[in-house]
Amino acid sequence: MPRVIFTSHLGGLVPEGEVVFAGSTVGEVLAAAFAAYPGLKHYILDDQERVRKHVVMFHGEVRLPNSGALRTPVTDSSEIYVLQALSGGAG
Repeated sequence: MPRVIFTSHLGGLVPEGEVVFAGSTVGEVLAAAFAAYPGLKHYILDDQERVRKHVVMFHGEVRLPNSGALRTPVTDSSEIYVLQALSGGAG
C-alpha cells in the first residue's frame, strides 16, 4: 500500500513516521488517512476540498501541483510526502 509521510508539524494529529493506506490516487489515500485521523483533513484541504495554499505534496521526489495533486495516480510502492509550505519574508 502507498506510504504517507506527514510533516512533524502534524505530530498531534497523526503518528510519527509513516502510515500506509490503500488507494489508487493521492486523494483516495488521503481520504483513508482522513477517516483514520479526522482532524487531519482540515489542515490539508480547504472548505472546497482543495489542497490548501500552504501545503506541499510530493509523490516520491516529484513535487505535485496543488491543483492536481489529489488526482495523481499511485501504486503500492508509492511514497507521498505532505509538508507545510513556508512563505513570507523579512518584515
